[in-house]
This record gives sequence, structure tokens and C-alpha cells, in this order.
Amino acid sequence: MHGQIILLVAALALVTSAARSESAGLVSIEANAAIVALDPISNDRRLISLPSLQYVLTIKPQCASNMRAEAISVSVADTRKTYGGQDVDQQASVEISLTIPQQQIAPIAIREFCRADDNGQNRDNVLRLKDVLTAQLSLRCAGDSARSIVYASQPLDVELQCQTNAREFDSSDNQVASPASAPR
Repeated sequence: MHGQIILLVAALALVTSAARSESAGLVSIEANAAIVALDPISNDRRLISLPSLQYVLTIKPQCASNMRAEAISVSVADTRKTYGGQDVDQQASVEISLTIPQQQIAPIAIREFCRADDNGQNRDNVLRLKDVLTAQLSLRCAGDSARSIVYASQPLDVELQCQTNAREFDSSDNQVASPASAPR
């Protein structure tokens, strides 16, 4: 009997929490990884500095039924953008482009990827780094008698693409050779 009461109270708290969060609003975010072309690096180097990163965030703001979107603020590192009501109100989704300057990005550590003395042994030319940066968002909603703010965060990934030299590839790697050209 005592266990059933605890279970009932827990279920009630969960339903109340869900109803309260629905009344405030909801914001969902999608972001593709920033792509960085990386030249092979020396074996003694562990930390690399990333260049400025470009992200496109697709944000779907949803205020409570009796409210409208008043503003969206986005912050990544020290980069901030705010979009007012005319940019976000009645929009199903908002696309935001952000450039994060190189000075705001800490060096990252990588091992055994895109090394200059690899001799073609490691053919992995793409490395995805998860959660390199985090976007913090706030959606401000307003109605006739109330205001609310919904917060969300979105991890931002980086995709490193190793720029290998063409001379590293040979015909034993299942590469198809182009036909010889006829002399003129």
C-alpha cells in the first residue's frame, strides 16, 4: 500500500512537470557540423587550432497557445545574436547563421589522425569531434497577461577532413586508373 502511494505521487509530479513545461513553450534546434579542411600535421603536435567556424542553426520556436514569440537569443562562446519579434513571430522555423571567430575557440587535442608521416597507412580522412562548442538559446514569449522564457542548449560538432596528397594513393588501393590519352 505504501509503495502504491509513492508511485502515485511520483506519477502526479511527472504529469504536473510536463504540463508546466508545455505551458511555457518549447524550442528545438538542429545544427550541422562545421567542416574544417586540415593539412597533415607533424607527429609531435597534439593540439591544433581551429579556424573560424561557420554554423547554421535551424530553430523551431513554439510558444504556449496564448502567447507569441517575442525574441530569440543565441550565444556561442563570446558570439551573441538576438532576433526580434518580426523575425521570429509566426515563423515555423528560423535559420540563423553564426560565425565563431578563431580567437574564441580553444585548441583541441587529436591523436593519430592526419599525420604527415602516416605513409598512407591510415586512410581515415574524416574525423567527427562531438560537442566542441555549445549553443545557448533563449526563446522569449509574450501574451496579454504573461511572459515566459524558454532555455535550450545544443552541442555543436566539428568535422575534420584530412587533405591528403594525391601521391599517397597508388593503384593497389582499388583506384581505377584513367585510360591513357592518345598521342596527337
